[in-house]
Amino acid sequence: MPTVLERARTAAAHSPSRLRSLGALTVAGLLLLGLVGGVTIDNRATAARDLATRSEPLSLDAQELYRSLADADATAASGFLSGGVEPAELRKRYDADIARAMASLSHATEVGGADAAGFAEVARNIPVYTGLVETARTNNRQGQPVGAAYLREASGLMQNSMLPAVNRGYRAQNARAAADADAASAFPWWLVLVTLLVGAGLFVGQRDLARRTRRILNHGLVAATLAAALALGWAVVGLGAESVHLSTARSDGLDQVNVLSEIRLLALQARADESLTLVARGTGKSFEERFQQTTAKLSGSGGLFAKAKRTAPDDAARGLVTRAEESHQAWLRAHVKVRELDDSGDYPGAVRVAIGSDPTSAAAAFTQLDTGLDTAIKESQTTFARYAAKARGAVGGAGIGFGLLCALGAAAAAWGVGQRLKEYR
Repeated sequence: MPTVLERARTAAAHSPSRLRSLGALTVAGLLLLGLVGGVTIDNRATAARDLATRSEPLSLDAQELYRSLADADATAASGFLSGGVEPAELRKRYDADIARAMASLSHATEVGGADAAGFAEVARNIPVYTGLVETARTNNRQGQPVGAAYLREASGLMQNSMLPAVNRGYRAQNARAAADADAASAFPWWLVLVTLLVGAGLFVGQRDLARRTRRILNHGLVAATLAAALALGWAVVGLGAESVHLSTARSDGLDQVNVLSEIRLLALQARADESLTLVARGTGKSFEERFQQTTAKLSGSGGLFAKAKRTAPDDAARGLVTRAEESHQAWLRAHVKVRELDDSGDYPGAVRVAIGSDPTSAAAAFTQLDTGLDTAIKESQTTFARYAAKARGAVGGAGIGFGLLCALGAAAAAWGVGQRLKEYR
């Protein structure tokens, strides 16, 4: 004769309590899946949005700040070489560089860049730098040799303090952009784990229910399974597309912008050193040495131009880099001529080749180089923006949709189990 415990176990195995437990676990599992999936997708979407609207634009602000300051330094040195009153075109370019630098600095500070202390240091030093440049110009117009000393002091402040501070901020912003890109394409481990658990639960539950009720299908649980499958399909397609678009945005856009920007910034530093070598009038050996060290990073099979061509996404982008490299080589040839003239005692001739308007001058070649790099950078930025927008669109609304589908699945599961419970009444 069965004991009380055995009868209780038998009753539990066939009573509504087992169905209620099955229903509760199924509903809870689907709701958990909806929560984990929705949060995962929303976090990925947020990271993609932050990359496109915050970290990458802030990186561009830091890059533009660096470029503007470096170009202002190079332009000030070139203007000084003209003697007396500098050409209006160079003065206008210098003023525009300072204005752009202030605008970029203001925006980076306003939205909270990754290196606020460094940007604050630059903000404090800009008035000091411009004051030194104005003093150098005043003395130069009066024919006072001390003007060169003021210009060297201004350039030293720029090269040794301001630009390194901006560079730290630029690298910090690049690191933040890379972190956002990683977060936006990270593998959804928790979603996969919960999916496996819920999927196994739905399978075991439906099999057990079919065995006990002699019905092959439970419409509510089948609908719950279909809802979960649809949600997961949406997530797989959306997250997969987002990852592909972000990968393209990063490799063809962001990474290419970074290497091209580094080329441009090094070229601007070298241009300033080229002019400062002449400003020093025979005592600028250190500037010439720095020029050679800087330009060496750009040339050759291991240089940045070669890297930019290797990583270019297509022939059009590679062509832009190639033309910029050709302008760089023309500039180096003109620089050799500048040094030959200066070393032979023809200082006026060296200055003409350095800052003159002749098509073979160093100034003309450098302008072509800078213009070419600017075009290539803008093309890469456009590529990044296009694919970043596609990545954001791929998961747009997917988090809410995933959660709603799982909630509908939970409701269907509750209804399906409830239908079986009615049979016990």
